[in-house]
Amino acid sequence: MLQICLLGTPTIERDGQPLPPFKSRKVLGLLAYLALQRGKHSRSHLAGLLWSDCSEDQALANLRYTLWNLNQVLGVSIVQADRTTVELRAEPLCVFDTDEFLDALRQAENNRQGESPTTVAALERAVALYRGDLLAGLEFEGLIGEWLNANVHVCASTSLMHCIGYRSFISRNIAYLKQLPPCAACSHSIRGARKRIAC
Repeated sequence: MLQICLLGTPTIERDGQPLPPFKSRKVLGLLAYLALQRGKHSRSHLAGLLWSDCSEDQALANLRYTLWNLNQVLGVSIVQADRTTVELRAEPLCVFDTDEFLDALRQAENNRQGESPTTVAALERAVALYRGDLLAGLEFEGLIGEWLNANVHVCASTSLMHCIGYRSFISRNIAYLKQLPPCAACSHSIRGARKRIAC
């Protein structure tokens, strides 16, 4: 089983053992983008996203090497690529923490009928999976850096917005709520959470 964790400091393990690092942090940037933006992407789009400061030919060459290094380290091809497009494909033996996290939030949303045990359990699972910002500790320049900066707090704020309204969940996880990043949605929601706790 391949476990890919992109929330917090990124880690990749196979059967509980860490894999060797990629040649470049941009391999992780590409992996995060494909994981959160599912579907087919043109090679030219991905090359421009990751190497906006290079010529198109050089950027495309860099992308080919990055895809090779990704498959080399993982030992399994989780990316389907042809001459023009690249897509992250479903692989039953590969698990992304971002998928599990968002699935837990969707389950909580689908069972939002009062403070049901199913909803609270789903939120607890989301909290356990959320280890920090997307690709925490890594810095990226160019368009991929702009994309990451725009999406880095999305998981946290989405998680928090789902949490508000569940008193028993908040009371057990107030420390988690307080440590979330100070984006606008989070700040507004944390004030609401504290008010509920004070009641």
